[in-house]
Amino acid sequence: MGYGEGCGGGGGALLWGMGRAEGVCGVLCALGGGDRDCCGAAAGPGPIGCPTAMPSRPLPPELSPPLDFSFRPLRTLEDLSPEGGPSPTLALRLPYTGLSSLWGLHPTLQRLLADPTQLRWLDLSFNCLTAIDPVLTTLGGLQSLHLHGNAIGCLSEVDKLGALRQLHRLTLCGNPLEKERGYRRYVLALLPQLSTLDFSAVTQQEHREVAVWEHNQSRPRAQRASE
Repeated sequence: MGYGEGCGGGGGALLWGMGRAEGVCGVLCALGGGDRDCCGAAAGPGPIGCPTAMPSRPLPPELSPPLDFSFRPLRTLEDLSPEGGPSPTLALRLPYTGLSSLWGLHPTLQRLLADPTQLRWLDLSFNCLTAIDPVLTTLGGLQSLHLHGNAIGCLSEVDKLGALRQLHRLTLCGNPLEKERGYRRYVLALLPQLSTLDFSAVTQQEHREVAVWEHNQSRPRAQRASE
């Protein structure tokens, strides 16, 4: 599969055929942004299964316009500052910035947004994140979270998102964790309220299959506990 195929279709020629290091993070490192360790050794070459031409799908009308910092090379979130004062927006875009950490997210949101507690839509796609920062779990009103095209390797990282009960749209494709067996089923079991995962609608059939899987997983545990 070539870079940009799979998850959500699309693609485009922007980074077609590039590995992770030569692609998004490699470009950003050359521009002076991002973490060179992530861009080089940690991420490594390999296909990413998400569209590359567009970081995310169009925003719902009630969330437009977003505060958009796409393609701005950043070393840390502290590099961001509001232009013209805090924005009343409910949506924030930070794709293709080279971020490898979300350190300082809360003070940054306080500077950028008029009411950070009302943030509904956050795009962190195509960066150098290797884990899901627990700070995301404090954004209780978040409904859409885009993390596709990063370098998150462990499926158990998704457990941290279980606290986001209002989350309905999530993208994780294009991360190494996507290759783990039962990836989609695991995510849907943890976040049963999701309506879309990786740009694909969650069907009633999937919900039924996940329920059966969870039941089968719980039976051996119950049997061991009774012994």
